[in-house]
Formats: sequence, C-alpha cells, structure tokens
Amino acid sequence: MSTEYILEVYESDDRRANNKYISSTPFGAFSVGDTVKTETQGTARITSIGHMVSQLPKSERITHITMLYTSIRE
Repeated sequence: MSTEYILEVYESDDRRANNKYISSTPFGAFSVGDTVKTETQGTARITSIGHMVSQLPKSERITHITMLYTSIRE
C-alpha cells in the first residue's frame, strides 16, 4: 500500500490553496506560529493546521493532506 502526501498552503482570508506540493514521502513537522515562505505571498505565519486522510474504496493508495492556514507575517 502506498501513501501520497500533499501539502497545501492557504493564504490569509482565502480558502483556496494557492500553493500545493505533492510528495511520496512525508513533509517535515509544522507548528502554529512557524513561518513559511510561499511562492505567491512571500513569508507568512502559520495560524492553524488541518489534516485530512482518505482512501478511495478498493484503492491501494492512501492520501494524507496537510493544510497550512497562514497570515502575512508582520
């Protein structure tokens, strides 16, 4: 069984992921308060983190999505 890892970064006041990264290995750990540098907004602060794990019926693949919600770093 394989696992696909997806990291989505959501910009301040926007519920669409503007930065999405896919990997076959887990991403590093993130914490609220950490800063991330995104392709579209530069450096931002993580305000909350969400996770979603899913597997389609009869599929051999598990998908783990990590969602980082951010605000512009001040």
